[in-house]
Amino acid sequence: MIPRHYGQLERFLEPGKVLVIHGPRQVGKTTLIREYLKKAHWRARVETGEDVRLQELFAIGRIDRLLEFVAGHELLVIDEAQVDRENYLDFVL
Repeated sequence: MIPRHYGQLERFLEPGKVLVIHGPRQVGKTTLIREYLKKAHWRARVETGEDVRLQELFAIGRIDRLLEFVAGHELLVIDEAQVDRENYLDFVL
């Protein structure tokens, strides 16, 4: 296995900000996150971008519903999130 430095992710995480980890398929993005979360102090909710409930939350663009979804957690991890520029723009605007 290639040595990875999971602890370095901590310096990129900021409350209220988004950290995007992207790259080609099969390079270890999910492994990186899983290993980091084993040692992290965050209460994390880990979901997949394929989860219809999560897709609907972003599609409707209601921050109150998203906050309910992550209640009790400090970090939301969305694995395998896909880019949907229309919904993303609607949510941001």
